[in-house]
Amino acid sequence: MSSLSDTFWNEYFRLYDILNKVYPYQDLMKSVMAEMDLRQGKTVLDAGAGTGNLAVLIVQTGAEVVVLDSSEVGMGIFKKKLPNSKAILQDLKDNIPLPDESFDYVCCINTLFAIDPEHRQKICREFYRMLKPGGKLIMTNLSVGYKPIRIYTSHMIEEVKCIGLWEAVINLVQLVGPTLKMFYYSQKMRKSSGSARGLRFLASGEQESLLRDCGFSDVSKEKRLFAGQAVLNSGFRV
Repeated sequence: MSSLSDTFWNEYFRLYDILNKVYPYQDLMKSVMAEMDLRQGKTVLDAGAGTGNLAVLIVQTGAEVVVLDSSEVGMGIFKKKLPNSKAILQDLKDNIPLPDESFDYVCCINTLFAIDPEHRQKICREFYRMLKPGGKLIMTNLSVGYKPIRIYTSHMIEEVKCIGLWEAVINLVQLVGPTLKMFYYSQKMRKSSGSARGLRFLASGEQESLLRDCGFSDVSKEKRLFAGQAVLNSGFRV
């Protein structure tokens, strides 16, 4: 486990949905959705779903989604959004109680960086197991050098372009409380990465190598997202 406690993550998820108003986060979600061809009959596992923002987008396409996360707070918020969707409260480090070849897609978005590297290969092999032949894994993670200030700076630049300086300032004032708290939690994550039992952000190429080592084929080159603070790779089950 990382040095950050369950209490930290629960408090983090109580504020997490403020990110829905942040342009780099919106772009991240759009990029993940663009990796999938979703329609009625398709099945998706959202592993490390947090408050279920991606799952909400998936359901809007007519596809079926199963969400999994270890945070009771995150899952509670998700269930208010989609009360009829299947949600599993579980740590990814444990064996996942879902059958082989169950899903067309598995998404794991900004989650694996918070799990000790020694568990990551096992988790990715579980993803491989649960994918149907030809199924696709889409994974993003925060990367080495993570600087949360760049996310908020990028958002403000885009906000000014879209609605003008004065309206952008008004929005910022209205959101300053939760935004500052979210920034505080992001900074704690960044500082934790320097401790002996802290988070382990992924180095360039590390996520791509991890997917290849776990048997995924046609692994994509990394794509920089989230104002350059996260990387996306995808790969297919043979």
